[in-house]
Amino acid sequence: MNDFFDLDAPLFRFLTRVADMVILSLLWLIGSLPLFTLGISSTALYYAVNKSLIEDRGTVSEEFFRAYRRSFRQATLSFLALAVPESILLADCFMTHYLKGQQAATGNLWIIFTVLSTCGLAWMIYNVAYAARFDDPVKKTVLQSGAMALLHFDKSLLLLVVLAAFGTLPAADPSGTCRICAVCPVDP
Repeated sequence: MNDFFDLDAPLFRFLTRVADMVILSLLWLIGSLPLFTLGISSTALYYAVNKSLIEDRGTVSEEFFRAYRRSFRQATLSFLALAVPESILLADCFMTHYLKGQQAATGNLWIIFTVLSTCGLAWMIYNVAYAARFDDPVKKTVLQSGAMALLHFDKSLLLLVVLAAFGTLPAADPSGTCRICAVCPVDP
């Protein structure tokens, strides 16, 4: 029974991991409050999880802030280089989806914009992981992460399917409207 309350017991190691994940989530949330720092905050989160939770090196906050300082310029600029075209694609996706509901001739273009936006999202996810691992210039980071997203298309597709499943389940509302914007109807 004394082993149950030992700090090296499996229960306490599990609770420590859960607390570390909560701390990292809060650090990520605070770090990405200005939206342009979403890329560096995600990069620092990836780095801290890899180093402190998987490799058991340092504390989570120490590793998070180390990565935040080390990769700020590279991760922020590479994220913005991908976020600007991605936001334009998303706006086009929403506008053409709205036009489809209005029976406009260009309304079916929303499928093309959705596919392009989805590919851009996969590219952004690989960009975060690449920026956390390597200290390359911004142009090389963006190009290499895009190449990785294309070369590992099957894993990218699986990643996007899992992300879509967890992202759309909370947004679906039985009343038929989207909880995210509360205006656009959800297709049945």
